[in-house]
Amino acid sequence: MDKRFWDFSVGVWRNAEVERLALSVQREHGAVVHFLLGVWFAQTGQAFNTELANKVLKITEPAERKLAVLRKLRFGLEGDAKQEVLQQELTHEKDLYSRLAELVPAEHSPQWELAFSWWSFFFPRVSRAVQEDWYVVLANYLQM
Repeated sequence: MDKRFWDFSVGVWRNAEVERLALSVQREHGAVVHFLLGVWFAQTGQAFNTELANKVLKITEPAERKLAVLRKLRFGLEGDAKQEVLQQELTHEKDLYSRLAELVPAEHSPQWELAFSWWSFFFPRVSRAVQEDWYVVLANYLQM
């Protein structure tokens, strides 16, 4: 199992400001995996290309549908039942992130501006100004 993207995402998520931003992206714009993947691709120097982006969508769309069901279910639960569903959710996410990491065989020098190309593909309705706000939050954390 390739844990590079998962480990990166968990590390980024530990920053409270990035976590708030990521949850906001998920609520308002779509799959948080696409937000994090855009940053990770930029960090690994993975240039945008449509073929890879479409492969990502083929993997993420069914996984995100399953995760959406688990998230919705979790919000109606408490205690052990909620923790059990949360654990299922994390297991699915970890598997998804591992499959996505396998799409990028080698890492290159970070090229942070690449995040904008990826985000523009995954979030076509999000303005460049909003993406630049995302970038500022992440730049504070990742020294971009």
